[in-house]
Amino acid sequence: MKKIIFLFLFLSILLFSNNLIAEETYFKEGLWEISSKMIIKGQGGMHMPATKIKSCISKEDMIPPTDSGTKPGDGKCRTFNKKISGNTVSWEFECKDPEGDMKGKGTITYYKGYKFKGKLTIITREVSMEQEMEGKWLGPCKK
Repeated sequence: MKKIIFLFLFLSILLFSNNLIAEETYFKEGLWEISSKMIIKGQGGMHMPATKIKSCISKEDMIPPTDSGTKPGDGKCRTFNKKISGNTVSWEFECKDPEGDMKGKGTITYYKGYKFKGKLTIITREVSMEQEMEGKWLGPCKK
């Protein structure tokens, strides 16, 4: 009986420590290169030219900026329903602007701390767009 209890405790500690290690390694804080391409729906699926930007992403805010360098939550936008489940971050946003309001949602999945893939859906009065994103970790942010 003591052997079974010891084995159960040992396996529980082993599984718990592996979960902690996995949580620590799926996201790496620092400078990321973000590649994105935009598809405008309702325009025959018009594809916009692909873009690349570099941005620092922190553990406090794991949502990457859009191809313009802004992100929901900046200025006139607010982010809500942000959820982190394992290595996936999801969120919704809305922006109020005299030039036109927009809303949408996004999902990013981080892999082994050094890359991510995700999608952002954006809806305005006139059009619906999807932005596909990929990121790769470049190194620590320079202060």
